[in-house]
Amino acid sequence: MKFRTAIKSISAKPKPINFESKSLFLGSCFAENFAAKFDYLKLANDQNPYGILYNPWSIAKIFQDLKENKSYTAEDL
Repeated sequence: MKFRTAIKSISAKPKPINFESKSLFLGSCFAENFAAKFDYLKLANDQNPYGILYNPWSIAKIFQDLKENKSYTAEDL
């Protein structure tokens, strides 16, 4: 019986993150913690511009709205 998940080794990224990289973090508190670490390291990033999102459907909806260039109004609130 195996009590862990075997993961194949991950090869190095062809272009590692550096100070010229830009990152976007979407999601829950995990995304905010990652973004805070990037802030601490002075790496460019944006975090949760639409607020905290807790599920994949909500994140997919945001990407769909961005693709369609949707604008939000007071009635949407």
